[in-house]
Amino acid sequence: QLRTLTFDEGVEEIASGSVVSGCKNLTTIHLPSSLQKLAGTGSFSGASALTDITLPEGIAITEGSTFSECTSLKSIELPASITTIPSYMFAGCSALERVTAKGTITTIGNSAFKSDTALTEIPDLSQVTSIGDRAFYGCSALKTVDLHSVTTMEYAAFQGCDALSGEIDLSNLEVIPGHAFCYDPNITSVVTCPTLRSIGDWAFIWADISTISLPETLNSIGTYTFYKASLSGTVALPDSLTQLGASAFSGCEKVEAIQIGSGLTDIPKDAFAGCTNLKTITVNNRWEDVTIPKIDGVTVTYTIPSLEATDDKVSNAAGALSLQQAVDQANGTPVTIEKDIRLDEPVTIAAGQRVEITAKANCNIFGNKDENLTNLFVVEAGGELSLTGALTLGGWNNT
Repeated sequence: QLRTLTFDEGVEEIASGSVVSGCKNLTTIHLPSSLQKLAGTGSFSGASALTDITLPEGIAITEGSTFSECTSLKSIELPASITTIPSYMFAGCSALERVTAKGTITTIGNSAFKSDTALTEIPDLSQVTSIGDRAFYGCSALKTVDLHSVTTMEYAAFQGCDALSGEIDLSNLEVIPGHAFCYDPNITSVVTCPTLRSIGDWAFIWADISTISLPETLNSIGTYTFYKASLSGTVALPDSLTQLGASAFSGCEKVEAIQIGSGLTDIPKDAFAGCTNLKTITVNNRWEDVTIPKIDGVTVTYTIPSLEATDDKVSNAAGALSLQQAVDQANGTPVTIEKDIRLDEPVTIAAGQRVEITAKANCNIFGNKDENLTNLFVVEAGGELSLTGALTLGGWNNT
């Protein structure tokens, strides 16, 4: 039947965890001004009737779950001494509406506000650099956040924040984690980091963003990342992108054109499924260097001309030598090629042999896709190879 708990002046530390667990009628806790530290896990966790508590100035909270499952607590002010909100500190506080801070908050721990469905006011996040796993998961009443200083964010940090709206500034976040803003349909724009490296699975499902800038540092986009987002017009995937997850842009019904950079060579068959207004895909590559699914009604264009050589001859003249034969017979004379060459096996430069291969007009030497070459040339110890003129090496799996 405990309703009020008072700690006398002179108490400096509460080290026990779950001090009031199961005290279902406890509404008020009085803490002395002498209190310097809450060192136990879940110090006041589970006080389901608690409505009134004031944290004294200078207090440090070193463990998590301090007020978790305090389901009647509606508001609390954090003293200036608190700069980190530990993991699970207010998790499951379903009535919590307002958390303010006198000081500067720099870190939010894992699940710090998880499932706080009534939360509308939180401490200023403008100086926060790190946000933990599921920190605001399910905070469905939260409308705005300032994330421009965040450099580290973990999984599902803002998943299920239905009311979160407007612009999200992630200009210092190089890795956007999986589920970061999943099921947040009122986000209308995202400011991305100029050195963004990856966007995780399900990160922006249902987001109401019409455009997004993807910089030339981006390496990967996960599965269902922009599923049913409101992206429209042209989506440009940079040359730096090498991984695209399944259904990454599926259901983006307003997208009309996709530009695919040179680094992406394997496009999942359902990456653009359900993009009902998609008309063109432009690929910054050759058709033989890219695996791309056929999409009915979509025209695919390749910006780099195809390599169409069918043999390893140095010219189209009758009796022309293969490149290997020409190299073997060079005897110090440059080998001049006059057309594209497709190699089924590497050309060997023998020990002690010095060979120059050149071209006067643009010519390519590339490997046969079906042979899976790992090298175009093998230079034995003591051999020397120089490539000059308008010559380009390319093709499949070549070094």
